Amino acid sequence: MNVIVFGAIGMAGSGVLMECLEDQGVARVVAVVRPLLEALFPDSMLTSPTLGQAMIAAARRPPPKKVLEARDINALLR
Repeated sequence: MNVIVFGAIGMAGSGVLMECLEDQGVARVVAVVRPLLEALFPDSMLTSPTLGQAMIAAARRPPPKKVLEARDINALLR
């Protein structure tokens, strides 16, 4: 099996990466990390600090939608 892991540096992603590397059934692992994802999808990336700051901003000024996507969360900080 070949595996692509997005966010391999984060808590969940690093766990997945380690398990894939140890599994005999996994032939190849490709890890896509934040710098590449930020370059390709700048409005879709969130960090823990960004999420925390956006939660505070949403408490001060409720967002226009009830369900927020990454780009909406990032927009709260602008």
